[in-house]
Amino acid sequence: MRFSDTLSVKIVLLGAGGTGGHIAPHLYRLAYALDREVEIIIVDGDTVERPNLVRQNFCVTDLKQNKARVIAERYSAAFGMEANYVSHYIEDEQELSDLVQCPKIFRPGRARFEEGYTILIGAVDNDKSRVMCHSVFRNACRLYIDSGNGEYQGQVVCGVKLDGRTFNRPLISVFPTVMESEDKDGREIRLSLSYLDQTGTEHTIERRRKDDKMEIALDGRSILQRDLVSMFGDLDEFLALYNPLYFIEILQDGGRKLLEKHLPPMPQESILAQMSETMCTALAGYTFISPEAALVNLRAEKKEIEEALLAYSGRKEMAAEVAIRQADAKNLLSAKIADLQKRADQWEARRTEGLDMKALNLELIEMSDRHNELLQEKPKPFDPAPYRERQAKLREKIEVRRQEIYESKLTEQFAKVEKPLQALLVKFNKTSRFFEVSGAGDSMPLMPPGSHDRRAYRL
Repeated sequence: MRFSDTLSVKIVLLGAGGTGGHIAPHLYRLAYALDREVEIIIVDGDTVERPNLVRQNFCVTDLKQNKARVIAERYSAAFGMEANYVSHYIEDEQELSDLVQCPKIFRPGRARFEEGYTILIGAVDNDKSRVMCHSVFRNACRLYIDSGNGEYQGQVVCGVKLDGRTFNRPLISVFPTVMESEDKDGREIRLSLSYLDQTGTEHTIERRRKDDKMEIALDGRSILQRDLVSMFGDLDEFLALYNPLYFIEILQDGGRKLLEKHLPPMPQESILAQMSETMCTALAGYTFISPEAALVNLRAEKKEIEEALLAYSGRKEMAAEVAIRQADAKNLLSAKIADLQKRADQWEARRTEGLDMKALNLELIEMSDRHNELLQEKPKPFDPAPYRERQAKLREKIEVRRQEIYESKLTEQFAKVEKPLQALLVKFNKTSRFFEVSGAGDSMPLMPPGSHDRRAYRL
């Protein structure tokens, strides 16, 4: 047996007193650690009293407050979760069934709806609530954990169910006497059963229960239950015969085996003869190897049909959702188109604002007529001679202007002055070099007039 590790989990804790108050913190811690959506709901209509402080998970500041509210708000705040609680006693089976229901989520990959898991935890102190929880487990949830304790002992029973099949027996399967308890309210239950033995003698079994005391009598004489069971050979047979609820609630699939054990087999033709014509037509072509095989095949076929119907419903809902989204998108686009058209009309009005469109249209018509007239006129022959003559004159003017720009009137005068200036520049350069290489106290040659002898004279 394996549960999905992706579906959401809802945990309903019925009772927040001596047992539930100590279970709650571990539930919140576990929910915090799980990598999935977990909802925890605490249910209790009792308030915190001073005697509760000794054994239950409360403190002085919680006095006079609702137990479910105190536990839910304390640990949801500690682990950053949403506080969900019911602050009254749940005594109606339908109310508890509605509370444990998980919403169905459509899985497109699997084309079907999947429902989350609900864990119902009973931490109550009366059998009436246990019977209600057991009934809800059979019809509305997959796991039912019941806890109970006395002064020196306690017990925990976990019932597990998946796809209609019970893997772990729930509380009442382990303790069937819970079904008969009336919470010690002083009322008495009597049950009589008459039967014929193999010799045809009639016997009467009478069972009387008041509070926790039970008495069994056979033909008016007290008898122990184990001796009575030994007479019938099996405990399940005796309890199923004596208590129809045990046959329905506890044995479940085992009740069919018990009936097959004691009832004679019936031919297939006899069974079909008792059915309606519609049922016979529907079963035509089926070969019943055995009632068990037929039942398995029919259940498998029913399951396939239900899954196909569920998948079809899912696709239908998806198609409806897509149609709604498409309609919304269409309406949105239509609104955008209308808005753009409105803006375009506004800009068009601005573009033609202040213009006499009638006059412009008349002018356009006149210009179009003139254009057509020009197109109909024959073009005059082109004579390039005047244009070439004018081009030659313009080139002459350009050449004259170019010469005026590059030939200055002072060119000749500049040439006359330039030659003496070049001679003076050469002489200046020589004198400057002479002074650069000579200094005070240096000797220099003197050339007396008419003499070619070079002698040194000191300046």
